[in-house]
Amino acid sequence: MTREELLKGCSAYHGHERRDSVYVVARHWIEQFWESTDDIVDGLIVLLLSWNANFYRFSAADFSMLPEAIEKSRPLLEGLRKRTIVDFKPDDDQEQITEIFDFFMIGTKTQKGYSPVGAAKALHLLVPDFFPIWDDRIAKHYGCYWYHAGAASTKYLKFMAIAKADLDRLLDSLSPSADSREASFELFCLPCPVASRWKSPLKIIDEYNYAKHTKGWI
Repeated sequence: MTREELLKGCSAYHGHERRDSVYVVARHWIEQFWESTDDIVDGLIVLLLSWNANFYRFSAADFSMLPEAIEKSRPLLEGLRKRTIVDFKPDDDQEQITEIFDFFMIGTKTQKGYSPVGAAKALHLLVPDFFPIWDDRIAKHYGCYWYHAGAASTKYLKFMAIAKADLDRLLDSLSPSADSREASFELFCLPCPVASRWKSPLKIIDEYNYAKHTKGWI
């Protein structure tokens, strides 16, 4: 992934994708009502039923465990919301991320099983600068696909390490002399109408991945 490819993916994403308003509204909602678990659940469900619609289409969603997943994870999530993916340390973070990811696989399941995709999308919405988004095709491209749900958290940790390495490399090539991480993020996200609202690099990276690996628009 080069900077030029990233921008091409962002442009293609916004030229084709018409559901990004769901992301914007859900993210604003969760930020506004972060202290209320019930409101967080509402924001997550709105996003999941839109962005993960294929998974929920043929099996009824069971979100009854989602409040518990949020409450059990809240202390860890609070700490992670102060960090970004560039702070990710696989050895140090493995245990807590595995725990959180497994909670959210239970919280986003259907009657037929678990959704590693839904878990990652929920976690991204809760901690958008730390947790990247994936889907089946994106995971396969990066060699991170799970073949049973029990392996998903390990594969997701690998995917996070790849996302961190890509972002580190792109930031260094774009603004090696930037005076702060915030300034680097702002410059990195400037071309994206959504990522630039929050200075959120993982959003524009997901747009590239989705446009290229999920949809084949570029």
